[in-house]
Amino acid sequence: MEHPSLTFCSYNIHGWADAELRPNKKRVVELLSNLPYDVCCLQEVVEDSYGEVPIEKSLGVFSVRGIAKMLEMGNMILSKPKILSSYTTPILQERILVVGEIEYPSLPERKLTVFATHLEHRYTSSILSNFYFI
Repeated sequence: MEHPSLTFCSYNIHGWADAELRPNKKRVVELLSNLPYDVCCLQEVVEDSYGEVPIEKSLGVFSVRGIAKMLEMGNMILSKPKILSSYTTPILQERILVVGEIEYPSLPERKLTVFATHLEHRYTSSILSNFYFI
């Protein structure tokens, strides 16, 4: 049985700042509104500023986010299909794992589990430690 495909993207938004540390949330929203994705996992997400429109509302998508307290940033899943359930859990190196069960009616389980995190990339041992931890 063939299933319709889902398109995924992953994007490190660097805390809503560009390489020159200028705020770029509007540009990120514009880019994502033009990308043909079904599910997008974001890394280095920070909390929205007071009065700021959340990205999920700007894009008209479902979302789940998790912020690691020590780093004050985290990860987010944006999904055009409905997110049926979700949770976040801390992992090693003060990181956070975001998990969402996405509605996907063509599978027998009618859902697909998506994991989003941002691992320490400089040391192979820390990447492996987090994989084993998860």
